[in-house]
Amino acid sequence: MLDQAPVHIPAIWRRLALGATLLMIATGVLLLVQSLAARRPVIAVAAFDNASGDAARDGDLDRMADAIADRLARLGADRIGVIDQAAELRRHGAERNLPAIARTTGAAFVVLGELHANGNRLTLQLQLIRLDDGAQLWVQRIERRWGQSLKWVNEEAADEVEAAVRQFVLHERAGRD
Repeated sequence: MLDQAPVHIPAIWRRLALGATLLMIATGVLLLVQSLAARRPVIAVAAFDNASGDAARDGDLDRMADAIADRLARLGADRIGVIDQAAELRRHGAERNLPAIARTTGAAFVVLGELHANGNRLTLQLQLIRLDDGAQLWVQRIERRWGQSLKWVNEEAADEVEAAVRQFVLHERAGRD
């Protein structure tokens, strides 16, 4: 048998091979992360409309939309993306354009809210809309007496929207994987 001497590979080639290997691993991880992020649903939370005739309620509605966005964000960035500060989301009523929201934010869903006055009652209507076809997936109404503060409704509204997103968005995602 012939004895072969070990092949000597110069250090520079070993370093290049190690660098190329590390680059391939890093590229694979980046592609995996991008793939997972691409499958994560994104939800936009639009500014709520005040159709109650009481401009003093505007601040309450802004805080409510913010509380809902905060609650959804707590579900985890790996599970769901939340957008609530885009200019397109600040439009109200007839100025709101759902296809433009989808296009400018990349969101697949939007949460809408509108406050109405009905005699001595206030009704907050919350909706979850799928943006690709405009389908209303969920609607909930929360009623209160006219004189009641809306501050404590924030938690109830956030609870309701979170439950809807868990049911209609996150479960849909789980069913598609």
